[in-house]
Amino acid sequence: MRILIGLLILSSCSHISPSRWNPHRNVATQRVHAETLLALSREDRLPASPAPELGAKLSDLNKVKPGKFEVYVFPKMNTQNRKSKEVDEIYLGKPQVFEVSLVAENPCKQFINQRLFAQIKAGEAFPSELASTTKRCAVLEFTDLKLKKRSKGDLKLNDILVTRLFLDEDYKVYSIDRDIYESAGKTKTVRMLNVDSMDSSSGLSLFPIDLPIQKSSFELKNPKASFEKNLDGIAVYQIQKHHNRKFQVPDCAGGVMKFKDELGSPVTLGWCQNMPWPSFSENSRFLSVTQPLSVGVSR
Repeated sequence: MRILIGLLILSSCSHISPSRWNPHRNVATQRVHAETLLALSREDRLPASPAPELGAKLSDLNKVKPGKFEVYVFPKMNTQNRKSKEVDEIYLGKPQVFEVSLVAENPCKQFINQRLFAQIKAGEAFPSELASTTKRCAVLEFTDLKLKKRSKGDLKLNDILVTRLFLDEDYKVYSIDRDIYESAGKTKTVRMLNVDSMDSSSGLSLFPIDLPIQKSSFELKNPKASFEKNLDGIAVYQIQKHHNRKFQVPDCAGGVMKFKDELGSPVTLGWCQNMPWPSFSENSRFLSVTQPLSVGVSR
């Protein structure tokens, strides 16, 4: 389970936004969080930023070409014989496509003090302390394109229509919203809040990609080489045939980061130099690849 401390489900029209639940009034929640904090402090896990080594700038999301971009997520499967404990081979299932769009990127204090994007309560998604800093923050939305293309009559109860991230320039995620389908014209918004002191959590484990932690093993290299074993010609063909016929695996200078998530599962990230978002991500269940990006003149 993600190291998240806030959860509120608000049934409403999609334009009505969530509010915070106060976990400090729940003794059981406090105890679980205290135990998790202790375990993480022993591991000395801190927030990460790829900026120093890779020149990644969150503000460059304003300059990404194309403006909206796609992430292709493959579920990992294997041909394990049920009578044997050995895994013969890992292969990738059909990719799921997420469209990534930037809602806004501004100084954090503008979201908090000026109440930008009040309809989604962006100001409450960031801690008030950020208002006294010079840091920049952003709101990103991830949309499942398969669900986006469906008519409302074909949507199912609890389909996740949008995942919304609230993060700062160090790629630390403070809050995650999910807009969940209930019925025609009606959604509920679930907001999850990361504990301020639990900086190792990106908030994305419920989503099949992740962001690095500071205690990552980092190596400058071409990221493609670390992922091409599984991201083979068959996987590329699936993307080209069903989603993007011009797709090519990103081939770039950059870096590879390896770490374990809070459940102890290995995660590997590949990040192209001077790009504002990782190009590859792999964990025990998924492998994802971002369509090749370029950074141009600000919109």
